[in-house]
Amino acid sequence: MKKTVLLISLLCQFLISCNSVDNSITVAVDDGLDLNAVKIQYGFYSGNEKSDKKLVEEGLDKTVFENNKARSFKTICGENDFLVTYQNEYYVKVRHFIPNDFYNGIPESHEYNFELKNDQNGLLLILNIVGLDGEIITAEFAEITQTK
Repeated sequence: MKKTVLLISLLCQFLISCNSVDNSITVAVDDGLDLNAVKIQYGFYSGNEKSDKKLVEEGLDKTVFENNKARSFKTICGENDFLVTYQNEYYVKVRHFIPNDFYNGIPESHEYNFELKNDQNGLLLILNIVGLDGEIITAEFAEITQTK
C-alpha cells in the first residue's frame, strides 16, 4: 500500500512539474514571400516514421500561426515539435527540447521567432528561440510532394 501511495505521489509531482506558461511567436518572411501563406502547427511527432507523409497529411495538434495571426501556446518539458508549411507546397519540421527542471519543473516562457528566407538552395527556416532553453535552429524546407 505504501508503495502505491508513493508511486501516485511521485507521478502527481511529475505531472504538476510539467505545467507550462504561454509563449510568444513572431513570423517574418523575405521579400517576395507571402506571410499569409505560412502555417505553423505545434505538437509532437514520432521520429520513427519512414517518411513524413503521415505528419504532413494529419498535421500536429494545435495551429499557432495561420493567415498572419499568431495564437498563444504552451510548451512542455521534453519534446516540442513544430510543422511549418508554406503555400501548402513546402514543409519543414523542427524540434525544441526543453529539459525538466526537477526543482520547479515549469518551463519558462520562450519567444519563438520564425524567419523564412529565400536561399540559393531553396526555402530556408531560421528559428530563433529566446529564453532559458533558447537556441537557433536552421532547416531547409522540402516539397510536400516528396513525402509520398
